[in-house]
Amino acid sequence: MNHDLRLFAILWAGMLVIFGLVPGIDLAVSGLFFDDASGRFPLDHHGGLATLRRLLWDATYVIAAVVLALSAQAALSRQPGAVPARFWAFASSFVVLGPVVIVNLGLKEYWGRARPAEIAQFGGDAQFTRPWQITDQCLGNCSFVSGEAASMAAAALLVGLVVWASVPAPRRRAWLIALGTLVVLTALMRVMKGRHFLSDVLWSVLLMSTLAWGLGRLFRIAELMDRVTFAAIWSDLRRLFGHLRWILPRDLRRGWAGIGLRAGRGLLVLSLGFVLIMTTLPSHRAEKFGDNVQIALPLAGLGCAVATGQGVQYFGRFVLMTTLLHGSKNALGDIPINHRPNGGLQGFPSGHTAASFFGAAGLAQHCLAASPAAQAGVVVAAGFVASTRVAVGAHDVRQIIAGAILGWLTQVLVLAGFDRAFQGGWRWCARRIRGGIHALRVAGLNLTRQLRR
Repeated sequence: MNHDLRLFAILWAGMLVIFGLVPGIDLAVSGLFFDDASGRFPLDHHGGLATLRRLLWDATYVIAAVVLALSAQAALSRQPGAVPARFWAFASSFVVLGPVVIVNLGLKEYWGRARPAEIAQFGGDAQFTRPWQITDQCLGNCSFVSGEAASMAAAALLVGLVVWASVPAPRRRAWLIALGTLVVLTALMRVMKGRHFLSDVLWSVLLMSTLAWGLGRLFRIAELMDRVTFAAIWSDLRRLFGHLRWILPRDLRRGWAGIGLRAGRGLLVLSLGFVLIMTTLPSHRAEKFGDNVQIALPLAGLGCAVATGQGVQYFGRFVLMTTLLHGSKNALGDIPINHRPNGGLQGFPSGHTAASFFGAAGLAQHCLAASPAAQAGVVVAAGFVASTRVAVGAHDVRQIIAGAILGWLTQVLVLAGFDRAFQGGWRWCARRIRGGIHALRVAGLNLTRQLRR
């Protein structure tokens, strides 16, 4: 029997025996993170973990998007790429079959295992079941297996293959430990939050590892790996960008020498298509996407402002907008216009909408002035954020209109006096900080001299 096949057989048999004979392991591990007094998993509401989870989740999306884009290029292009097309066939098959088909469309939808937070032992109504027991305790998006652990494991396996071919042997261990840590961290967070049992995340990793091994043998990627390097992938990405040059403004189509900052125009037009596709998603997924866009637009605007020498002015106006926004929310108190549709307060105006339109106005005014299509793209993206706030009941139409007006006007109005005052204050603070740092350095040097005596 092949050594790898024997290893996977042992792992599968061990998992089946351990969690079949001692199913209480799942309850014991999940119980470590359950608070009996409050009747919930406290870490499920931890803001820092939520942010970390989003970053890791988005990273898997980026890797999947790169794989699928380069796979499409390899399939459609008449010229061979730096990375063999057979590797991209393997990678795209792995991404689609593993996290998408087997995990999310298959096991999670039809296996029926309830999540830890949903079972009676942890305050829910459903029954606890073993990992490989098909049941009816959950109707969809169930506990077995973990989609996020599977996605991170798949991403780590693909990156690990490239690392193995690109990184010298002495440094491989550090890379592989880092990738393994990301997988463990993703899996552990799902258990700590009461979203999955230990067996769910372990089976996810084992399933993805087994699938990668099987597909790797099917596509015979071992004989290709010396050509699958970071440099080769970057070369294929540059070819892909070259195929998309028609999206860029006319003055940039002659070559890449002048791309710099303004190449973002073409990328923004591509993003517009993605935004339009996202509008077809269920409301909870659209809300998550809107949350990301309302962060991305102001950050992109800040990058544009810094590149054009207006970073301090942009930041000052953002501070002004935020002050006006929260001042209004707090000052209006219990007045009806400040009530959110979902029953909360501090709804007037919409902060998500204000931030989105502020960033969109900055981009449209400066970096995208020569590209009407890109300007329309960022405005539509900001409008999409506003629509998600209405769809989920966080704001009504009046509140998002007020937020859009506040964000847009704070960016485009002539506020010369405010800009001068803020820039003067910024320079004053910068001088004081530099002076303080210099004083600390001098004091440190003097102390060092005295100690040497």
